[in-house]
Amino acid sequence: MRRGEGRCSQFDVRASGRREPQDFACPKQIIVIANAVPRLFIPAALWRARDAERDLLLTTAQAAGIILAKELRLEFRTRELLTATVIFALVVVVLFSFAFDPTAAESRRYGPGLLWIAFLFAGSLMLNPSFAREQNNETLDALRMAPISSFAILLGKILANFIFMSLAELVLVPVFAVLYNLSLAGIVWRLILVLVLGTWGLTVTGTVFSAVSAHARMRELLLPLLLLPLLTPLLIAAVESTSALFAEQPALDRTWLAFLAGFDIVFLTASWLLCDHLLAE
Repeated sequence: MRRGEGRCSQFDVRASGRREPQDFACPKQIIVIANAVPRLFIPAALWRARDAERDLLLTTAQAAGIILAKELRLEFRTRELLTATVIFALVVVVLFSFAFDPTAAESRRYGPGLLWIAFLFAGSLMLNPSFAREQNNETLDALRMAPISSFAILLGKILANFIFMSLAELVLVPVFAVLYNLSLAGIVWRLILVLVLGTWGLTVTGTVFSAVSAHARMRELLLPLLLLPLLTPLLIAAVESTSALFAEQPALDRTWLAFLAGFDIVFLTASWLLCDHLLAE
């Protein structure tokens, strides 16, 4: 065999009918190229897969941002839902303050529960029409047919509801502190942390079940029935964390805070995994 040649094989059919291998000279370049092609293309394929994954994440973030901007623009144009929610929550807090006429000790004891009940009522009123506008205008099908992921639609709605709830709480918490003679000095940032974690869990769960009940005829009645049992652990953790901050010696209860964070992570992950089924017909 000459230099630069390898050994290749083929089958030779004999008169007996058996196939026997037969060696012949094969150029060495063929062997080198055959072994080199996978080594050259595998890293390139991995880089292309990473770029595609990065583009998919960017597309999801951009789509969620577009839906968020649409929700904010529609709400701030009319201010119907936000105004009604804030007024309703204020009425609840004011009525509770006149009904109980609490002392300072009673305010620290019962105030956090009344505050989160007001948040729950406001959230039920605000989260119910999350998908009602798309359902009434039959634009939800157009969103499903758009070249975006279903989670982007859900994430845009969750972020919009979170902003609306945060604005309502921004008005409600100072009024609550004045009516119930509670001081926010020294606990503002810790209270904001508790409110953010509790409100995020409330909006994620409420938006998910708003998508589930969007096709029902009695969705105004169905959403609270689905939402309240699941929100009970979240409300208990939020009330306990807020009570610890309003105590005579304010402290941040890390156990209940970790529970709030775990609740948020679990339900956000579940909404990401089940988003295709949640927005299906």
